[in-house]
Amino acid sequence: MIHNPIHIIDNIYCSFNYIDNLFVPSNGINGYNTLTLADVGKTISYLARDTNDAHVDRWEIGIGEINDTHGFISVKRLQVIASSYHNQEVDFTEVSNSSLCEIGRAHV
Repeated sequence: MIHNPIHIIDNIYCSFNYIDNLFVPSNGINGYNTLTLADVGKTISYLARDTNDAHVDRWEIGIGEINDTHGFISVKRLQVIASSYHNQEVDFTEVSNSSLCEIGRAHV
């Protein structure tokens, strides 16, 4: 069960790398923002996806906590709500066209 309030952060839509089961946001996409140190400690609802012609589109909706991991911003999963992998954690190890966005509301 999630005990922290879920924060809404405007205009977050960025690419990500997937390292050690963490989403590591990188650059904002199409004028949107990425997560920053000011967001560390917040709990958010997120949509992570990878759209790749070589694979079936992979996606995951969940609740995550924003952390500072060795100088890098990361999002640690707290709960997966729905996904393209039978509502389980999706392995995004090999991503080609990744995107991560904060979504305003996810049902827990």
